[in-house]
This record gives sequence, C-alpha cells and structure tokens, in this order.
Amino acid sequence: MFTNLRSHSSHRRFGLRAALLHGVVSLAMASSASVCASTYCVHNAGELQAALVDVGNLGIANGHANTLLLTSGTFVATPTFFVNQTSGFEIDISGGYDATCSTQDRTPGATKLDGGGVTQVLSVQTNGIFSLTHITIQNGLRNGSAGGGAQIYLAPPQPSTNPNPVVTIDDNFVRNNSTTYASGGLTVYGKGTLHFDNNLFVGNTAPNAAAWAISMDAGSVVYVSNNTMTGNTNTGAPTTTGPPTSSINSGGTIGAYLVNNISYANTGAYDFYIGVNTAQLFNNDYTALSGLVPASSSGNVIGIDPQFVGAGDYHLQATSPLLDIGLLPVPGGLPALDIEGHSRTFANKIDLGAYQHGDGIFANGFEL
Repeated sequence: MFTNLRSHSSHRRFGLRAALLHGVVSLAMASSASVCASTYCVHNAGELQAALVDVGNLGIANGHANTLLLTSGTFVATPTFFVNQTSGFEIDISGGYDATCSTQDRTPGATKLDGGGVTQVLSVQTNGIFSLTHITIQNGLRNGSAGGGAQIYLAPPQPSTNPNPVVTIDDNFVRNNSTTYASGGLTVYGKGTLHFDNNLFVGNTAPNAAAWAISMDAGSVVYVSNNTMTGNTNTGAPTTTGPPTSSINSGGTIGAYLVNNISYANTGAYDFYIGVNTAQLFNNDYTALSGLVPASSSGNVIGIDPQFVGAGDYHLQATSPLLDIGLLPVPGGLPALDIEGHSRTFANKIDLGAYQHGDGIFANGFEL
C-alpha cells in the first residue's frame, strides 16, 4: 500500500481517495485493467498525458475516483498537459514519489511540470473533486489568454442537482510562468468550493495578476490561506485599480477568505485586487489593496519585511516578525502539514506564508 501520503485536517473532504486506493498500478497495467484501475504511478511526460486521457470523459478509467502519483523529476509539457473530466468523479494528482510510488519527497520542486517557455503547463476542467498537491508548475507561456502556468475550470455539475465541484490546490510551487494577457502563474474560475493553501509563487510575469487570479461564479466559496507570493512582476501600466500581484473576483455573491498570506517584494501597484464585497482578510502581510473594500479585515500587517532566508530560500528567519502571528483556526481548515511536510502549527501557533517553523531553528537563523 502507501506510506507518507499527504495528511489532511478533519475539515477536508477526501473520503473517496482513502476508500478507493487499492494499490499502485503502473500506467501499462492500468491500460489493460480498464475500470479496475484507480491509482497510476506516473514516471514521465508521456505516461502523464496518457493517464490524464484515461481519467477524462472518454477514458477507460472514467466513472470512479482516480489518483495520479507522479515520481520526482521533470515532466516537459509538449503540448499542454490537459484533462477534461465532467462526469462528477474525483481526480487527485500529487508529486514527489519514488519509482514505485511508495514514498513521497515533499520538498518543493521534487516533481516539476515544465512548459519549456513555449506552452501552458496544465489545463484542467472538472465538475467533481479535484486536488493538485506537491507539484511545481514552471516555465509556462500562454499568450492571448490567462494562466501562463495553469488554468483550472470548475464546470457546472451534471446533472444540475449534484453538488458543486470541490478543488484543492495545496503545497505547490508556481514559478517563472508568463503571459501577455491577464494572469501569469495560475488561474482558477467557475463555480464551486476552492481550497488554496500553502503554495509558493515566485518569478511569474503578466500584465495583471502576475501570481494568481481567482474568478468564481455566485454561490462559490474560496479559501486562500498561508500562501507566499514574492518576486512576481506585473508588466501592465499602473492604474487606480491595478495591476495587482493576485486577484479575487466574482460576478455575484461568494464566500471569500484570505488568511495568513504573505505578498511582499512584487513589482506592481498592488498586492491584491478585491473584486467581491464579501471578502474577509485576516492576518495577511501585504503592502496595498485595490478594488472593493473588504467586508472584514483584521490582524493584517502592512508592508512588513518577512525576512526570508534569501538566495531562493523562502523560509522565515528566526527573527521574522511573521512567526506565530497567524489566525487560528483558519476558515475552511488547513492541511495538517506545510509545503514541505512539517507540522502546519507549532505550540498551537501558526506562521504566515507557506512554511511553518518548528523546534528545528538553529544558529544559522532558519528552519531545516
């Protein structure tokens, strides 16, 4: 069976994954096993795209929950990795596994999906349960449309009486993606519930919302917690409403919670564009907002240097003012672990951003 699979808090809805994991099935075995397969151990880009076809609407594994475990290494997207699954079932994609998919390395960057600077990395359409964890999305390019790194569409449920989609994007590293249109790193849109936690966005470029953009239909709920955004560049001309590093928007009433995030040292006029009047911002570190006035806002710190370790290391130093000042409990819940597998809290306190310190702070000033 499995060891070191991702832990979830009691708030999360992942019962199908636990119930349906029979064992690791290689892609070749899954192709012949038809509907019996539920878990793929994926070793290269060709196997990944074939697995995504299998679990999509026309694939042999459609009709039940499926899990794709990606081994450590670089998967080059030629073309974009794509899945369209709108029959209401579950797809979970997680990276960092060894060759047999029995143990997992949670280090950010262990599994890289790479656009090579010529294509968007990942495109997903789902109306069921979908999760993306422990994946690096890098070097994507998508001119003329949003989501240089990845885009995820929460499609209407079929039939309409089914629950809305639930999407979880946790513990990912999104870096060096770009677009000449809208958002650079990651775009999520549609209707449903979105959990967006413990992600790191670095070096993404776009005219607007260089790091990420979330645009959800009325009736959706969005939880954006403990993400770190730094070194992203907005290339659009500054205006009174943008461009921001990240944006959350809707054409109607949604639940929107931004909690314990760090947005610091990005190039652009604003850190967050707030396009919903129901947004609640708690205990974030940012410099400026644009758009609508949040419905609730407290515990935020403005323009505080997080004191990252530096040289590409986004842990907080032992002297960081952002240690232990996060909001608990977090609306919507959090994974039990941070982006690299450490406990998400320490002594019943939580840090801002994707990394959590623990009892391993040494004289060099940062957590190992």
